[in-house]
Amino acid sequence: MKHLFIVVSVLLALLPHTSRGQQTLMLEEPDISADQLVFVCAGDLWISQRDGTEPRRLTSDPAGEHLPAFSPDGSMIAYMANYDGSDDVYVI
Repeated sequence: MKHLFIVVSVLLALLPHTSRGQQTLMLEEPDISADQLVFVCAGDLWISQRDGTEPRRLTSDPAGEHLPAFSPDGSMIAYMANYDGSDDVYVI
């Protein structure tokens, strides 16, 4: 019984180390158009296909962008950002 406890303890101690090499990225505030997905990751806007393939960063400002939303026809993206001390709405 003591041997089993030691083996289980060692396995549990090693468990967190197995996932440290894999970085989990947080996809936040997604919006979906007919064929694309826009989302926030690490404070920047990203766009990809609806299935998540072909991700492409749209912004890279230190201020951070949030709340992206596609226009009704999907041709533009509105978002909020605080570039100059107050939150404003921008369109790309």
